[in-house]
Amino acid sequence: MGPIFQNLAAIEKLIRAKLKLRDINQGDDVVTMVTNDGEMDLFLNFACSCRAHNISLRNVLVFAASKYVLPVVCLIDT
Repeated sequence: MGPIFQNLAAIEKLIRAKLKLRDINQGDDVVTMVTNDGEMDLFLNFACSCRAHNISLRNVLVFAASKYVLPVVCLIDT
C-alpha cells in the first residue's frame, strides 16, 4: 500500500485524465473493475453481455492488474 499512497496524487491525475477523454464528469456513474490473467474470462463475459444487450461500456473503468491483459481490455470499445 505504501507505493500507492506515495503516488496517490499522480494516480488521481491519471485517472481524471482518462475519464476526461471519455467525457465522464463529476457526478456521472462509473463502473470500476479490476482484472488479471485469471479473471479475463469473467471480464470478457461481462463485455460480451453488455454488447449483446446494447449496454455501453463507455463508463467502465478497468484496472488491468497484469500487462498481459491490457491489450485485450484496450480492444473492448464502446
